Formats: sequence, C-alpha cells, structure tokens
Amino acid sequence: MRRLLIPVLLIPALLAAAAGCGGRDEDRACERMDDHDRERPGGVTVLLADVSASVRGGAGGPDYSAALVPQVEAAVERGDTVYVGSFDGSSSTVSWTAERKLTHSDAKREKPQRYDRDAFKRCLGESVRAAVTASPGTGGTDLLGALDTAAQAARRTGAEPRTVVLATDGLSTAGCFNLTGGDAGKDSWITTLVSACSKRTGWPRDLAGARMLMVGVGQASASQATLSSGNVRFLRSLWQRACETAKATACDVSALPVARTDDDGEANLPEDPDVAFAPDAGPPPPDVYPVSTSLLFETDSSVVLPAGRRELTTLAEKIVDGGAASVKVVGYADIRDTEAHNQRLSERRAAAVAEVLEQAGVAGVVSEGRGEKDAGCPTESCMHRDRRVEIVVTRTEG
Repeated sequence: MRRLLIPVLLIPALLAAAAGCGGRDEDRACERMDDHDRERPGGVTVLLADVSASVRGGAGGPDYSAALVPQVEAAVERGDTVYVGSFDGSSSTVSWTAERKLTHSDAKREKPQRYDRDAFKRCLGESVRAAVTASPGTGGTDLLGALDTAAQAARRTGAEPRTVVLATDGLSTAGCFNLTGGDAGKDSWITTLVSACSKRTGWPRDLAGARMLMVGVGQASASQATLSSGNVRFLRSLWQRACETAKATACDVSALPVARTDDDGEANLPEDPDVAFAPDAGPPPPDVYPVSTSLLFETDSSVVLPAGRRELTTLAEKIVDGGAASVKVVGYADIRDTEAHNQRLSERRAAAVAEVLEQAGVAGVVSEGRGEKDAGCPTESCMHRDRRVEIVVTRTEG
C-alpha cells in the first residue's frame, strides 16, 4: 500500500509539470521580453501612433490598435526588438509604452516557440492599446519629429534590419513640416519644403538604411474637414518624398482605409489646427517606389529572387488598385565593373522587374536602364544606395 501511495501523491505535481511543458505562463513570457541577457537575433521595429486631436478629437477616428496588428505580428515573427509609443505636437513628448521588448523565443521546440510568439503578440497588443489611448501632451502634430525620434530609437539598438512604422493621418501641423501655412496641396511646394527641412536639425537622418511604413494617411476623424482625393495624394507624395530623401531602403506610405472607432471622440484635447489645402493646377506627381537590388537579385544577376518576386507582386496589387496611367521601371548600378557592363546589367534588371509586374497584372510596363549615370557613392559602405530599381507610377486623375 505504501508503494502505491507515492505515485498517487505525485500525480498532481506530474500533471502540473506536464502542463508547463505544453506552454509557458503568459505573464512569464511577457516578463522575459525584458530579459536583455537573452539572444537577440532579429532586427528592430519601432511603432508610433498619432494621438493628436485630428485623429482623436472627433467621431469615427481611426482605430490604430487594429491597424497596427499586422505590424506587431510581423515584428514578432521576425523575432525583432520592439518599441511602441505615441506622439503629438513635439518630439520631446513622444511617450513609450514598450521599450526594447525582445520577441525572439529561446524555446527549443516548435510548440513552446509558437506559444511564446502568441504571448508576445498579446503583450505588445496591450502596449499598442495603451499607446493609442494616451492623452496628447501638447497641441498640434509634429510628424517629422516623431519620425526622427523613432528612427533614432531603432538606430540605437544596433539591430538590423530596422523598421519604422507610424500610424497617422499625415496631417503635420507643427515642426518643420507645418502644413497650416496655406501651401499644402501645391505639388511644387513639396520640393521646397523637403529641401529646406532636410538641412535642419530634426531631420530623420537615422532613417537612412531603414524601412519606413505609414498607415492611415488621409484618414482623420470627423473633427477635421474631409480630405479630397487630391489632398490625400498630396500627403502621400509629401511623405514618400521625405522618406526617399532620408535614404530609407523602402518607403510605403499607405492611404488605404483603416478600421474606425465607434465612439464620439474625446473632448478637451489640446488643439490641432485644420490644414487648409490650396488647389494645384498641375498634374499629380508620380509615385516612385525604390526597391533595393539586394532583395531582388543575386550579385551580378538579373534573375529575380523568390523574395523579390513576392515583394513585387504585393507592389503590383497596390499599383493596380491605385489606378495607374503608366508604369516605368528604371534600373541603376553602382560604379563597380565597367560602364558598359553596368549599363547592360541595369537594363536586364529593369526588364526582369517589368516582366514580374506584368505577370502580376500591371499592364503596359516599360523599362529603362541607367547604369552608373546617377551613381553618387565612391565607397563600398554606401554603394547599396546606388544599386536599386525604381518603379515610377503615374496615377490617373480622381
């Protein structure tokens, strides 16, 4: 009888141990995101949500907690270090709800790894919800300042690759990109504004080499005047140009609709002035999508890699949905090898990208190779900027 008693008494402990083997306690998983002694093999993702009155002060504002779910999930699947925060009218009031959260699972088996990833996503989801409901500390929206702060945070980790994500309506009303002066909507003003601001303190120089994504551009709350298609196109062009000028490796400025809240907005928020858009008689500027050749091709090859094909297929869907009047692919090379070789390589690569876009449903794509004509980097450390393919999309009106 005594020999039977010991196993019976051990059953609860064994059951508890078995339960522990099937998954890890979620609270412990969240705590381990702060264990910086663990391995950090991934990159870094910084997510910032706009909490200014233009998105929070009226009914039916954008629901950034839903809009950022895909970015949180992607960051965790990559095993990135993650920051989450909110911004308003000053870079000095950017507020973090999560800093340097590690999302790489050190479990040895797939099942506990998946449990960890699911737990990390839930933990970061809570951080996102805390960020999007934070109260703005100052009036206005300093979007350029927020971008600079996010890029600096990503750079400081030393991790690569770097991804910066901003959930915002794109209506910057403070800082160097203050759009309330009456020139917003004039396509010619974009060049003037970017040229002036890129020379000043506060320009997001640390965005160089990173990927930038904006979600919800043009999607404000009812507290703002409804934006026309032309207004939204201006905002997309402005932030696309800023991103490219900052030498990010990828610039995705999305004006696709995001989920909306069902509340009436918040009262007594610091003021965020309306942006009054001026009409612009000129044609809309083209959208330029630069794609790094390291994603598309092996060295000295013009055969599109599977990862590059997937990226181009996703971009093709966006081009078709956006209504393109014309699409041109331009290939560029760095100064390695001979001028003639670089010219031929850039032509073959541009033609290969054009073929993938057409296979994905984009009609009438033309291609051009410019070789090393526009190469501006003499050293290996920055030649990746010259090795690229640009997809130039001229949009239809409306």
